[in-house]
Amino acid sequence: MLQNTRKSFTRYNTAPGFTLIELIIVVSVILVIVGITLANYNNFSEQKKLDQDAAGLVDVLEMAKKRTMAGDDKCSSGPFNGYYLNVTSNSYELKICCHSTNCLSQNQSIKIYNLQSTNNSSASLIYFAPLTGHLYNNATITIIIENKIINKCKRIIISEDGVIEEGASQYVCP
Repeated sequence: MLQNTRKSFTRYNTAPGFTLIELIIVVSVILVIVGITLANYNNFSEQKKLDQDAAGLVDVLEMAKKRTMAGDDKCSSGPFNGYYLNVTSNSYELKICCHSTNCLSQNQSIKIYNLQSTNNSSASLIYFAPLTGHLYNNATITIIIENKIINKCKRIIISEDGVIEEGASQYVCP
């Protein structure tokens, strides 16, 4: 009888399959890989949001400049004096200037765009001069858009001649 018990015990140990420890290790490794993948996906997603915000702002700046240079006059309350952007910390607004001297008092809002990221620069008003497309203040303006989740920034530079350049890459915010 002792020999029969020994044989069945030996057969039980050699049966095909995985032990509980092996299964726990495999599941743990899979969970670690999934966690790393999700973290990288979120990082990638935030980088794309920053790129989209910068590209959108550049597109609207180019549109404002071209409409101003073309004399795209949609004023109903006064003389056309160009387009400008009012940039705040979380949005920017395209406006048309319908006054000869004071654009802030006589303007018409065209559209408000919301940023998914944050603007952390001091530039808030960007005026384009009619016909030339140059900036009114004759100074270079730098706009820095920041995504605080990943601590990355993207720079947009508008020269006094009205040339708009988007920084080629993101960088760690100071």
